[in-house]
Amino acid sequence: MPRASRADLSSFASKVAQHLSGDWSSDYLSHPTYPDQFPRAEYIWDLAMVYGAVSTYVLTHDAILTGPDGIRLYVIDRPLHPEQFLVGAFAPDELKETYFWSNEIPHGIAVSSNPARAAHQITQRLLPRYKQAVARTEPPRAIRRGQTEPSRVATQTVVTPPEHP
Repeated sequence: MPRASRADLSSFASKVAQHLSGDWSSDYLSHPTYPDQFPRAEYIWDLAMVYGAVSTYVLTHDAILTGPDGIRLYVIDRPLHPEQFLVGAFAPDELKETYFWSNEIPHGIAVSSNPARAAHQITQRLLPRYKQAVARTEPPRAIRRGQTEPSRVATQTVVTPPEHP
């Protein structure tokens, strides 16, 4: 299969979506100007390659893959590596901002320009880390149901030694 070129991002993302397990869709967007790349990239859950590429390079386009349970993945060209793409996850909408920049971030990955191989890499490397990060950052069940966070009550037991005559 010929390598994907920079102009192939839309086609590449659509084919990756077809190869991923479950119901995935692809949404491609071209960016006429540098500032146009930031609104879609604002909630990328990454502080490594994907974040670095978005903050450092002018990206002329991107794609968002949306899958089961609302999982959203951000796909861009990998700067300086025309044979690869970068894929990162968006933080879930319900994720509290306090967890967004935690140590639980499922950093993005570089993937092959072969859509089937890229889908395999996403399935084996990115999606498991994403699901683990979501599980580790979920608030306790009481909070998820809209209740207030249970207060933590500290108790102290004082033991007095018996008096000797």
